[in-house]
Amino acid sequence: MTALMFVAFCALGLVMSWGVLGQENVHHNTSRFFGDLIAIVVLAQVFTTFSCLRERLVLGLLITRFGVGLVVKFVPALSSQVGDDLLKRATLVLWTLALLVSLSMLYSALRFRPLTSQTK
Repeated sequence: MTALMFVAFCALGLVMSWGVLGQENVHHNTSRFFGDLIAIVVLAQVFTTFSCLRERLVLGLLITRFGVGLVVKFVPALSSQVGDDLLKRATLVLWTLALLVSLSMLYSALRFRPLTSQTK
């Protein structure tokens, strides 16, 4: 169930990042700043509850993605045209990596799940 939620969340993030690539100038506002900050805090708390390396890797990639978004709010030079394009591509790459790792988690969960009829 956790792997399926990771795949759905990462796929949504990937689609949203893909859609932003063609836009000229995406403006960052205060609500996005607090959204990134809240996402980092929540993901860090969730990170401590998981012990699987792949789950922690996905969460680490997501924390990095939201951290990059947070840094952009503080460093206006990254919001230039070149920096904005680079940021969009980096965000897309982070979401893609997170989706690939979460898909491998889903594959492992489905392939190696215990059969309930055989366990007693």
